[in-house]
Parts: sequence; structure tokens; C-alpha cells
Amino acid sequence: MFKFREIKKPHIFLIGAGGTGGFTLEFLTRLFAGQEISIDVYDGDKVELKNLKRQAFTLDDLDYFKVDALAHRLTEIVPEAPTINSHTEYIVSVDEFVAELLLNLEEDETPVIISALDNIATRRLVNEAIAELSGNQDVVAIDSGNNDQGGQVVLFSNYEVECKDIMGETTHVNLPNMLQMFPEIDVIKDIHDENPGLVQNCADNAESKPQSMMANVRNADIISSIVYKLSNNESFTSNLWVSDLLTGSTSSWRRDG
Repeated sequence: MFKFREIKKPHIFLIGAGGTGGFTLEFLTRLFAGQEISIDVYDGDKVELKNLKRQAFTLDDLDYFKVDALAHRLTEIVPEAPTINSHTEYIVSVDEFVAELLLNLEEDETPVIISALDNIATRRLVNEAIAELSGNQDVVAIDSGNNDQGGQVVLFSNYEVECKDIMGETTHVNLPNMLQMFPEIDVIKDIHDENPGLVQNCADNAESKPQSMMANVRNADIISSIVYKLSNNESFTSNLWVSDLLTGSTSSWRRDG
């Protein structure tokens, strides 16, 4: 069992508002309706016609920033929606993201950073920011990836997590992030390592392979469940979830060190 440090009040930072990110934001908005929870969403993309089939947008959203379109719609249709702060820019600087995160964080809040990204470069920047905060600010993070066959969700933090084995023995372990767990980058093998905001292959992939949309939805469901458990300070038996869209199954695994 993995036990994270107590979270008095989560402050969610969602990076990416496309396939997985859009569905994740809707699930979290409904999940935390009526609660004083803040969700900051980052994405520099605007809604394009190709997004409408596979992502959570409508014709009325065309040419608007994805984060603005989602924030407007969800605050309109979900009673007592949590505070949604939209950021219409890409994460391009570790220092700037760290500074903005700390500036938006209240004293009793713990940041929960969700990566719903379509390029490796941004994922690395976010991971560097999480690591940079080690020793100064506890961060719990969730990273997701998908392809036309399924999806993966990884849970980790920037501090050692309490780990209890089946014999009741307790140790403390560092949980790996997505790139550490999958150094071969199989989960995002079709995405080139280019500058943030320049590679948008996931939308094109989802357009030609409808199963990718289902991987996005499945990942969003898993992410939302994890965040809810974190907000209630529950323990986890797993830190990796792998979905197989061909069989319809989702398996959970424990991988540490």
C-alpha cells in the first residue's frame, strides 16, 4: 500500500485540455461541484474543426482557446462548479511554471499536477518543475499517455511515499514518473521530441483512430478517481494503471524504485 502525505486541500493543476485533459476537467468539475477546490488549466491550443469529433467541444467553441471554452461551458452547466482558472499558454519554462504555481497556491493547499500532454518536451518540463519543488513544496502528480490500443496512467510524487507490504512492514520509496517508468517511451512512441506547442500529433491520431478517444475517456476516468482518493487521503495499492481497449480491461500495477 502506498500512503501519501496528508492533503488538507488539493489545488489541481491540469496541463493539457485536449483529448484526455478535456474529459478530465469535466469529470473533476462534476466530482468537486459544491466544494472550494481550484483547478488551473494550461493549454495554448485553440479549438479546431478536427477536434470536434473526438474531444469535448462543440461548433460554438471553434477558434476559442480550449481552456476558455471548457471553463466557460462547465461553469455554465455545472451548479456550484469549482473555481476553474484558464491559462492560454504552453508550459515553456520550468522556473516560470514553478513561480506561477507557488503564486497561485494557498498555504493550506497541496498541488496535484496532472499531465495530459501530447509531446515529450512539455512532459519533461513539468517533471523538472515537480522535482525542483522537492524539499520546499509537496507535490503529488499524475501522468497519462495513450495510443490506439489503450492508455497508461502513472501516480507519483516529489517525496518518498510510505509503503506497507503484505507483512505489515513499512518503508519509504520514490515512485517513478512516466518517463522513468517507461524509458523506451513506448507509450508515446509516435510523438517526436520537439518544442512544446509545436507537435500536435495526438489530435490527428484520434481523428484517424477512434479508439484513441476511448483511451482518453478511460484515462480521464482513472485520473479523476485517483484525485478523489487523494483528496480523501486514501491509500493506493497501485501506482500504474494500464488499459487495453481491445479487451476492455484495465489492470493496475505496483512499480517502485
